[in-house]
Amino acid sequence: MPCATVNGLHPYYEEQGSGPPLLLLNGAAGTLDDSKGARTALRPYLAQRYRVVQVEGRGCGRTDNPGDPDAYTYARWRRTPWR
Repeated sequence: MPCATVNGLHPYYEEQGSGPPLLLLNGAAGTLDDSKGARTALRPYLAQRYRVVQVEGRGCGRTDNPGDPDAYTYARWRRTPWR
């Protein structure tokens, strides 16, 4: 299970394809397994041209749920280096 370590959080991510990176983020509480999401259907096509990287957000899917309300503020999110 691919996870990174970012500011003490362990976000789950998946990569597919090659080429210039294309980062896809989930909306609200979505997960990478959301079969109804448009990204699920588009990912194989995008991966033909890009290195597609999808990341599950805090408390979503297989990413940690810090349990601290401050972990979900905009100010904290801006400090998270998703590189």
